[in-house]
Amino acid sequence: MRKGQKNEIKILVVEDEDTQRRLLAEFLEGAGYRVFAAPSGNAALNILNDTPLEIALLDIKLPDTDGIELLKTIVSRYPDVRCIMITAMNDVKIAVSAMQNGAVDYLVKPVDFKELQGKLEHIIKEFVFEREIARDRGYIDEVELPEVVYRSQKMKEILKVALKIAPSMTPVLLTGESGTGKSLLARLIHSHSLRHNGPFVDVNVAAIPETLVEAELFGYRKGAFTGAVEDKVGILELANKGTLFLDEIGELALNVQVKLLKALESGIITPLGDTKEKRIDFRLITATNRDIKEMVKEGSFREDLFYRINVVHIHIPPLRERREDIMPLLEYFTRKYREVESKDIKGFSREALSILLRYPYPGNTRELENIVHRGVVFAEGEYIGIDDLPDYLRDIKSDKEAIMLSDLENLDLNRAIENLERELILKALEVEGGVKSRAAKRLGISERVLRYKIEKLGIK
Repeated sequence: MRKGQKNEIKILVVEDEDTQRRLLAEFLEGAGYRVFAAPSGNAALNILNDTPLEIALLDIKLPDTDGIELLKTIVSRYPDVRCIMITAMNDVKIAVSAMQNGAVDYLVKPVDFKELQGKLEHIIKEFVFEREIARDRGYIDEVELPEVVYRSQKMKEILKVALKIAPSMTPVLLTGESGTGKSLLARLIHSHSLRHNGPFVDVNVAAIPETLVEAELFGYRKGAFTGAVEDKVGILELANKGTLFLDEIGELALNVQVKLLKALESGIITPLGDTKEKRIDFRLITATNRDIKEMVKEGSFREDLFYRINVVHIHIPPLRERREDIMPLLEYFTRKYREVESKDIKGFSREALSILLRYPYPGNTRELENIVHRGVVFAEGEYIGIDDLPDYLRDIKSDKEAIMLSDLENLDLNRAIENLERELILKALEVEGGVKSRAAKRLGISERVLRYKIEKLGIK
């Protein structure tokens, strides 16, 4: 931080205890910040009305209002102010509630001034970084990211949220079916974070044998157990100063969940077979295709760990619910694999494209990519035809194909997609005797989504 920069930062201290308020103010002034102090919520709002501020330290208990309610008001009225909550209770639920309502961080009384200073410097770095992002990318509403291929409004909104929270240290939980792009989104958040120069450690928990998960995460010393023939650095330590992405977090055994939660709360780990503690500092992003809330109810996932990882939740819908993304993805993967395979492929035949635009993709983007790669390999001419598609796709028929192909020829993509969806829904309803719940299951969508589409498409 350059000399004089602290003097540009104005901090509001909201604390009803006179001694605590004075100590905080004196420390911050001594550190070079401009400080404003308020003993109550109303006094704080009066200061904010008169003075533009960058940071607010808010006590959770105030004489005239609840700290969370004051936080909500500040976030709503003064969105540029970063709020740090201060509580005497080391309760993860209160901390999570504060961060879910807009706080950037929290502290537990008695306040550790060194910890406070570290958090303030991190927030100031965010100011600088966000200004750089705004300058480089322009207005965030455009969301033009070369690493992500999309056309749907749903993905646009998801990317806006991802970019908004990227510069913070907030834990993120990504949910969605397998193959929807959770790992890609995690990498995007990392690449736009303050830790983009640090490591990005991508770990699929389900891919690690259950008996080795703890050793892989926390590391071990030589001789810690049978087979430990040398020291091994754990995954959590490898992610230090960077981002740790734990995919399939729902597969963690309960005993490992306990140890992970302790590490996240303390910032300290002890490798197996070691007595020396190690400090860790990483941004955590987790993902799952399972219903974590249901797992909490069943007792197979710890509630306190759920609160810790679920500060920001982003759900990526399946490809069948954002069909506008299919065409640009087909084009992107075709370009990618014609380069990989050194083949002059221009695209798909009309018949093959008709099938690919109406297929529901239970494997989502990953399945679509594999289909395109296979098509590029098998194609003998300039276009990927039906014979170049997997067997299970070749049998898809359409009584209204001529209408849909006409739409495609006229570049009326939205109309073509609607016709394709209508045909799939009618076929599913026919096969299932008109029972919507079974038809929805066959299509791989919820009954609520099916009813919405039936109404939207005017299906009788």
